[in-house]
Amino acid sequence: NRDRDPYPINAITNTLPAGFTFLEGLRDAPVPSQVNGTQVVWNNVVLPGNSRVTWQLRSKASTLFGAYSNRIEGYTPETRTRPATSDPVTVMPMVQLTKSAGVSQAAPGDTVPYTITLLNQTSNSYTTITITDVLPAEMVYERMILGPAPAYLGPNRDTPEWRNLSVGARGGIRTLVFEAKVRPDVGEALVYNEVVATSPDVLIPGTDKTAPVM
Repeated sequence: NRDRDPYPINAITNTLPAGFTFLEGLRDAPVPSQVNGTQVVWNNVVLPGNSRVTWQLRSKASTLFGAYSNRIEGYTPETRTRPATSDPVTVMPMVQLTKSAGVSQAAPGDTVPYTITLLNQTSNSYTTITITDVLPAEMVYERMILGPAPAYLGPNRDTPEWRNLSVGARGGIRTLVFEAKVRPDVGEALVYNEVVATSPDVLIPGTDKTAPVM
């Protein structure tokens, strides 16, 4: 408020992203007049003259992964204030699956080292995780470098699957390193991998297309 006189605001409405839940106010934020789903409302707020007021809120993030923004607007006796939208906040999975290739180019008959990493940032350990790697049609599984051998390879040795894997809590990491061989009869192409992981106890997003090799 740049005016010297206090300024009354009928209502301030903070609209949380879908799936978020308001928990509490911080830094002298007043108790909301009402909370309706994702809308947090303060009624009859008086902004002191020549002042800037900052409130902090704590909310529980959505269980869905992605980028979310927060919207706030106010209503005064004379006008409706211009709405403001926060910078996006990215909700990351607490158990992350990644895969990388050790080389960016390979010729027919070459072997390509791949690394699959599972990072667990939750407070729980897990012991019954299955990881399935769908190799490109141009490649076949060759051998393990680090970690247990796959329990299943698929009829064409192009779908290695590791079962009953475990990962510790609070930063626990499970790493699998293996080699795949480029089929001798393939032409030039940019190929990707897709890796999925399943567990009866936790949701683990897959990688989509990753680890490109030409």
